[in-house]
Amino acid sequence: MPGSCGIEFEKQIYLPGEVVNGKVHCTFAADCKVRNIKITFSGRIKVAWKAGRATIYKLEPLFKMESSLLLYETSFTPGYYVYPFTFNLPDNLPSSIEVLYGSVKYKARAKIDKKWCINDTCVKVFNVYSCCYLGSMSSSPIESVKEKIPLSLGGAGSIRLTVKLSNNCYAPNQMIPFIATVRNNSGTTVNEVRFKFVQGFTFEVKERTTETIQTETQELAVIDSVVNPRDERFWNLELRIPADTFIGNMPNCDCMKIFWKIKGEVYLPFPHRNMHIDVPLLLGSAASPNSAL
Repeated sequence: MPGSCGIEFEKQIYLPGEVVNGKVHCTFAADCKVRNIKITFSGRIKVAWKAGRATIYKLEPLFKMESSLLLYETSFTPGYYVYPFTFNLPDNLPSSIEVLYGSVKYKARAKIDKKWCINDTCVKVFNVYSCCYLGSMSSSPIESVKEKIPLSLGGAGSIRLTVKLSNNCYAPNQMIPFIATVRNNSGTTVNEVRFKFVQGFTFEVKERTTETIQTETQELAVIDSVVNPRDERFWNLELRIPADTFIGNMPNCDCMKIFWKIKGEVYLPFPHRNMHIDVPLLLGSAASPNSAL
């Protein structure tokens, strides 16, 4: 006795803590008895990557809720039936996302539990999303410093890179103004200085970590950025945050954390290794993050 079922949501994107309404559509091709029609809502975080021959893996459930749409065993004649459902999402859920090495997913699964014949099941994914509103975020000036002492015949002084921002909170498509200063007290010439904006995720499972970059700008090569020994240079610079940068909140997600930052690199001559600096940022929505939901 073949049949079918389907799940319909009022919309595809929900806020954490929001009420979710929808319908389960059932089609019966012949008479049958149904013990129950159940719908199960669940969310999970999955992290997986290769480390040599080993696979680092973690599956972390966020929630699971089940609801019965029939009060008792029911006999159905051939036809089409609709059963509405409603449930409350838990608060503080991470936003739906799927990237290299990790994902956050939410789904609903309906099951028609038939008597004396094969059950019908269907699954439908839905998205949860929230982000901070830039106007309510607490911004502050930020200064990041990186120092290196390159071995040199001309002296063993340090090269010091300083990056200063007037605030640390931004929104996609905004410019990030900052001041970069290189103080070269060493005997080694600084060949070039470059910066870029990056957004990505770090993953941690049992003290093993890795990361992936989801969004990054082209490197900004600072014009005339050679810094000779015993010299100091500074530059007023800007980077634009890509308009499609992901800014979803990721609470209760210890194994998968989001980051936004400016990455800087000071290029040194062989055999010295280049210097690197990371300047952490916070991102939010310039408009009300709930207005489009």
